[in-house]
Amino acid sequence: MISETTTANPDNLTSVVQDIDQVIEQGSTFQPVMMLEAELSAPLESIPVRTSLKGQPYQSAQVMVRLHGAPLGVLDLSLTPAGLSAADYARTIWDALGAEINAHLDADHLPGVSALTADGLPDATPPQCQVERAAFLEHAPFVTVILCTRNRADKLDHCFEHLLALDYPR
Repeated sequence: MISETTTANPDNLTSVVQDIDQVIEQGSTFQPVMMLEAELSAPLESIPVRTSLKGQPYQSAQVMVRLHGAPLGVLDLSLTPAGLSAADYARTIWDALGAEINAHLDADHLPGVSALTADGLPDATPPQCQVERAAFLEHAPFVTVILCTRNRADKLDHCFEHLLALDYPR
């Protein structure tokens, strides 16, 4: 099953978290969702069978699909007990985002494609969007990051590591 995801209203976030906590406490059928990224300019990998930290098997995944680093969309995938092969993964992405893939290729002045394979969409030369991004990053503005936290100081190191790993010069 594939569908577009919607973003939660930040005003409702507290009630959503409380609802999830209540569901987990009541021992309901809550199922964890695997969060993945797929970069289409590289070969796709199969999605193996995995379990959550609490030992529950993942039955679904949300995938941020990117081409040349640019987001194309988010897919909701149903996972089978056998996982998902790279070829099936590619077909699923193509069925959901084929138009977006070709629109991105067109904007980069690259030829369109009629399918996506597990080999991805490698390109020997840097695409226009990456050339433009590199030019922007040469003179990128400074940014300020504000981290709000409460009773989670132990999570800050992990957060800082991810912030420092970002591909942004300032």
